[in-house]
Amino acid sequence: MSGQVRDRFTMMFIFLVAVMIVTTLLIYGILFVTYTPEQPLVLGLSGMQPPPPPPPTPTFTPQEIPTYPPTWTPVPTPTPLPTSTPTATGTPTPTRTPTHTRTPLATYTPTPTHTGTPTETPTITATPTQVPFYVAEFKNHQHCYDIGMKGIVLDANGIPLEGIVVEYGEDNISTFRTTTDVDGEFAVPLILGGRDRENARRSHVWFVRLYQDGVQASETFKWKSDTIEDCDKANSVQVKEVIFRRRY
Repeated sequence: MSGQVRDRFTMMFIFLVAVMIVTTLLIYGILFVTYTPEQPLVLGLSGMQPPPPPPPTPTFTPQEIPTYPPTWTPVPTPTPLPTSTPTATGTPTPTRTPTHTRTPLATYTPTPTHTGTPTETPTITATPTQVPFYVAEFKNHQHCYDIGMKGIVLDANGIPLEGIVVEYGEDNISTFRTTTDVDGEFAVPLILGGRDRENARRSHVWFVRLYQDGVQASETFKWKSDTIEDCDKANSVQVKEVIFRRRY
């Protein structure tokens, strides 16, 4: 019994394989008969006509942008000057003819008495107010090309003072200002550079003084700087250090 079942199963399997082979051959045969190069994916037996080719894409032709002549700029109309108003001419006042006056008789003039010599009033000489700060010390320094100035401001006990206005510059030519720092020091590292050879080849007179509360508070200290041609000398001066101290 099992042998018959096995034979029947074998026959069915062979039949199915044969059906699949025939079906495959039919499909390949239909494709081979109906294949066309223009439409490889459409069956030839369908009789459908190929779709018309798409219309050509229109080519954009740029249009020439018209150019316009430049806008005419009107010439400015000159503004007439104001007409001067003539000054009214005054009518001269008639001159009055003086009436003849009577000449008076001469009066007797007494002889003047002798007046004593006036006493001369002495001139009062103003005593200048003494400024609170003075130059206690100064030092000379060499700096071959650049001319500068520095210093310190102290009170009567030698304590540095902050915020004191220091005025400096070239005598009768320039004026500059700076203030002392928390250590009472001020520094002007460059007031005339050696690259300015036209001015550096000649001597200059400089000044420095103090101001406090908008009033000059020290004497004016002046000094003369040496030229760059003398900068190699041992006693040449290009930087001056000035120490101001309060009198009281």
